[in-house]
Amino acid sequence: MTRSAQAVVALALAAGSSAYAQEEIPQSLPIDAQRFRPTVDPFGYAVTESSTTLSNLQVGVGIYGDYAEDSVVLLLGGERVVGPGPEFPDGVLDVRSVMDFQLGLGLADIFSVTAELPVTVWQDGFEPADPQSSTPTVTPVSSGLGDVRVTPKIVAVDIHEGYPVGLAFTATGTLPTAGLQPRSFLGEGELTFQPMAIFEVATDSVRDAQYVFRGAANAGVRVKTVDQFRDLQLGSEFVYRVAISTRPATEFELGGDIQGFVGGFRVAQVPTEIYPWIRFHGFDIAALTAGAGFGVNPGVGSPDYRLFAGATIAPKFDPLSLDRDGDGIPNRWDQCINIPEDLDGFEDDDGCPDPDNDQDGIPDVSDSCPNDPEDFDGFQDQDGCPDWD
Repeated sequence: MTRSAQAVVALALAAGSSAYAQEEIPQSLPIDAQRFRPTVDPFGYAVTESSTTLSNLQVGVGIYGDYAEDSVVLLLGGERVVGPGPEFPDGVLDVRSVMDFQLGLGLADIFSVTAELPVTVWQDGFEPADPQSSTPTVTPVSSGLGDVRVTPKIVAVDIHEGYPVGLAFTATGTLPTAGLQPRSFLGEGELTFQPMAIFEVATDSVRDAQYVFRGAANAGVRVKTVDQFRDLQLGSEFVYRVAISTRPATEFELGGDIQGFVGGFRVAQVPTEIYPWIRFHGFDIAALTAGAGFGVNPGVGSPDYRLFAGATIAPKFDPLSLDRDGDGIPNRWDQCINIPEDLDGFEDDDGCPDPDNDQDGIPDVSDSCPNDPEDFDGFQDQDGCPDWD
């Protein structure tokens, strides 16, 4: 598996093969190398959060899968350390397949809580004792649970309310469900905390999917204790995400994200990845997403490439927001709960269709003046328009 120079994920080692062979490999602490965390609610981008969240008593359920190659590799003198033959992987974390299981609940339209459990289905890698060794010192566990991630979100300004700008805040915490296995790369083995601010702009409502273009930026800090992998330390880091998308049709959305982490001055502490993606929306509550990821800046967890796909469904259970006839007017305000409003600009708030707005006996579909009654003076009485002269 080859990698272009600009996409190398590197851990800088001691200079010179003799130093490499003689130095004792430092004991590693648990490290989570899974940087791809798909958004849980259906309003998010690939990894970038939207300022809109689940509505009151709306439940979000999702499942994502991703496959990544060479998320963590070793370099010695600028060259990648690989196995002695084709049967050996060429990275410390050579291949990885992960499933993400997601669940969320909205409260009062401005607050939600989501949870995510990543499960590594398969991973493999090769870490030699020295550049000439044919025997790995250790290989990562082949599968296991990752750290559970819990994220409360509160919306300060909702684009749904008619503002072109949205603002929200999250505070993600992780639980050490991956355990304390060194070099497993499944989780941190400790509690972590990540507060984040979310800014978003859109041409129209995000909640009601009325927008054509939208974009968002997230910024925050991931707080954790310092972990060690060989000569590299990984601790707290600044986290940023930027995304844009366009929705040229109701069922179709095309977008892209960029996500980066800044944990120090070394190349391996600044992973960056871009994610182009496509999404298909259906039935107002479901979405299918597929995309790819590419490591554009060296860093732990930024792979050669990544492929991902997922599905989300977000049914609403708030009886006050149900809309039986699907005309956009909730049942509690709809005077014709089983008959959709015709939304022609005439008394559209009552939820009842008005087939003859001006009540002149000529249906609106044939009435050239649907809001002005015909005067029936014997002159052109079929066009539905009054003839004043």
